[in-house]
Amino acid sequence: MYRQIGMNYIIALLLTIFFELLFAFLWGVPRRDWKLLIYVNVFTNPLANLAHRVFYSHGFLLHTLLPELWVILVEIWYYHKKENDIPYPTAFAICVNVFSFLIGVLVNEL
Repeated sequence: MYRQIGMNYIIALLLTIFFELLFAFLWGVPRRDWKLLIYVNVFTNPLANLAHRVFYSHGFLLHTLLPELWVILVEIWYYHKKENDIPYPTAFAICVNVFSFLIGVLVNEL
């Protein structure tokens, strides 16, 4: 059981990184900044997925909205803190996470 949960987290992380890098490419984020996107996702994605799992029965606010909002705020903070050339980092963090979330909803429905 725990092995399956771990694999689900790894798959979720890899899919998130793939789709967010695709979005970054379309947004015009320079390749040299892609490593930053990967690092941020390695930190935020497992914690958000753990929160989804822990708070699953506690309703939409705790299960989905707060973890996703936390991810967006961490990414905004990090993209502004670290020197990079991400165009419009606040808008990027919001848009890329909404995109990634919607892809996740779609994948989970398949």
